[in-house]
Amino acid sequence: HARTESALKSALARVRDLERSLNSKEAQLATSLSEKRSLENELSEVKFQLANNNSIAKGVKEQLQDEMLQRCDLANRAQTLQEQLDFQKSLHEKDMEEAKMQHEIRLREIESDNQQEYEGKLAELLQQLRGEQYEQTKQYREKLEGNFHAKLESAQLAAARSNDFANAAKEEVAETRMRVTTLLSDLHQCRNQVKP
Repeated sequence: HARTESALKSALARVRDLERSLNSKEAQLATSLSEKRSLENELSEVKFQLANNNSIAKGVKEQLQDEMLQRCDLANRAQTLQEQLDFQKSLHEKDMEEAKMQHEIRLREIESDNQQEYEGKLAELLQQLRGEQYEQTKQYREKLEGNFHAKLESAQLAAARSNDFANAAKEEVAETRMRVTTLLSDLHQCRNQVKP
């Protein structure tokens, strides 16, 4: 009986040890499960962040590709615009050169027209001056001839009235004729000088 009781005590002690060990193991298991859940949560968060980062990286990559395409498109458009600008500049320079040539031709035409107009007016003015000179010469000659005839008649009348004044009258007539001849000669020279 004593051995049985001792064995029972030993068995109970063993049970208590096993219970303590079980409780310890359960506590460890609970801790492990808690750590597992925490790690699973962290893993889920890491996976979420990784997926988010992958999504962001994908978006950045797509945006970078779009920017590269836009940059290529802008470069092509810039080249096209530069070519169009060079072409328009070439056309503008050509138009300016042609306009300059037309302007120079027009200036030469205007200068030629002005020269012809000037020469025409000059010829007209010279013709007018010749006409005026001719009229003045004609009037002067008629006046001289009238004076000559008047003096000649006066001298002839004086000679008829008195033979004493005959010589004086002849001398006066001779002087008058010489003066008329000289004046006519001067008049002739003036007319020759007026002629072009």
